[in-house]
Amino acid sequence: MTELVVRKLLIDLQAPPARHWNGGDPFRTAFFNALSMSFPVGEQLFIDSMRLGLARLPEDQRARFEPEVKAFIGQEATHRRLHGLFNAHLEQQGLENRWQHRIARRIKRLEGVDPRAWVAVTAATEHFTAIMAEDLLTRPESLAGT
Repeated sequence: MTELVVRKLLIDLQAPPARHWNGGDPFRTAFFNALSMSFPVGEQLFIDSMRLGLARLPEDQRARFEPEVKAFIGQEATHRRLHGLFNAHLEQQGLENRWQHRIARRIKRLEGVDPRAWVAVTAATEHFTAIMAEDLLTRPESLAGT
């Protein structure tokens, strides 16, 4: 398996983005804004599920997977923080983040459920994320002008 590398992303989020930051296109901007708004609470789910899953493993297996889990958690925490900073700018522009509350209610349904279900939800969601990322990387016009 490829070793995960936690990258310190050097993105300047001090200055607010333009209202239609995605190439001046309001639709593309709104689409990506909605995705960004959903990410922090989802990334926290990923972090929580990996911690629960790791704790559930027998001690001998836990030691084997702990470095990868810690790297994954570090990566997700970085993403969560950056999307949180970006989303704060969106809120200052008057956008209301309704996604986070809807997602949080759905995540609440997992409380008390076997940690394997948490990990399964994380794996499935990360798979969708990979599909979207592949689409973006093969169709760079989606982010042209950003």
